[in-house]
Amino acid sequence: MCQSGDCPCDGGVPGRHRRLKMRTPRTILAALLRGFAFAALVLLTGVGAAQESPALDVAVGAAESDAVEARAEETESGTATYPVGEALAGLEEEIHQVAAGSAIGRIADRILNTPFFSVQGTDLTLLKIIVAVLLLLIGLWVAKRMSTAVRKRLFTRFRVQRSYSLFLEKIVHAILASVFALWALQFAGIPLTIFAFLGGAIAIAAGFGGQELLANFISGIILMTEKPIREGDLIDLEGDYGRVEEIGPRSTRLAMPGNVDLLVPNRQLLESRIINWTLTDRQVRTEVSVGIAYGSDTRLFEKLLRQAVEEHPRVDASPTPDVLFEEFGDNSLAFLVFFWVTVESFLEQRRIKSDIRFRIDELCRENGIVIAFPQRDVHLDTLSPLEVRISKDGAPGA
Repeated sequence: MCQSGDCPCDGGVPGRHRRLKMRTPRTILAALLRGFAFAALVLLTGVGAAQESPALDVAVGAAESDAVEARAEETESGTATYPVGEALAGLEEEIHQVAAGSAIGRIADRILNTPFFSVQGTDLTLLKIIVAVLLLLIGLWVAKRMSTAVRKRLFTRFRVQRSYSLFLEKIVHAILASVFALWALQFAGIPLTIFAFLGGAIAIAAGFGGQELLANFISGIILMTEKPIREGDLIDLEGDYGRVEEIGPRSTRLAMPGNVDLLVPNRQLLESRIINWTLTDRQVRTEVSVGIAYGSDTRLFEKLLRQAVEEHPRVDASPTPDVLFEEFGDNSLAFLVFFWVTVESFLEQRRIKSDIRFRIDELCRENGIVIAFPQRDVHLDTLSPLEVRISKDGAPGA
């Protein structure tokens, strides 16, 4: 009995946990092989039952001789099919024999086996199309299950990053889907030469419409291998700040501060100027600028700035904060304090700077230091003194 708290066992039934864990690609493949074996056994049983009838012996013998002759002709002409195609031919013969017993069967047989057109001596019938579609659907389902199993194994057992495992899952699924598609056409006896006339159109479409797609795909591979950005990194993409959530084969998803997602093509990430705040570690340096009025005690203000920064619990003790007297500005004495923080988001960094500004304002009020504001001193140079009149509101000459 499983003792794990998060186990999917239902009611602690003994052995159920072991059965759930055994659902691996190997067991799925074994189940498929058993299904194919059962189908082959049923087919062979039907053939044996048909051959036991004396009335069909002559027809079977004639069919075998015709098949041998047709095989020899196909070998000479270079259009011989593979053994899997012979299995489909036997299935068509079985359907033809069963359908010959009734009028509806003969109509169905004519519909299923009437060739639409012929390519290099191979007839394309509705039956072949149906079989190819069914096998293709089964193959796509198997490809999806196997690629998902590969992703889970890489993510759980080998500790591969989620974005890399998702990327490899898509590649494995595309390869398996292509293999199963070719296998379905081969098993159905459909030659690949019937798609030759589409080759030119597909090449032109891939040349014009697939350039960006291919460029983004290759850029995604470069991002996966060189790792200039990774999942969870805080980046600045030409003024857009966000966290990297997922690196896909075509685009990368960024989580923006406004709780919105930004999809960036992978090619743009390689061609644009990107600031990665957390490429090596999550400790970043930030700053707060403050200006005080002329005539203030600058040394006292330096101590107050250092005190406000060191009191904050989220500011790292090492490296130590630095306070710089930047310049004598037009309206104030400009100071700048640098400090280091370990952040997980841009909002967290801005929140820390806001807390420090609040503390600086409190310390300045307590110590009589005035934070400067924009102002101008106007000096008038005249040849004679200026006459100034002070009058009440509404008085003459006001």
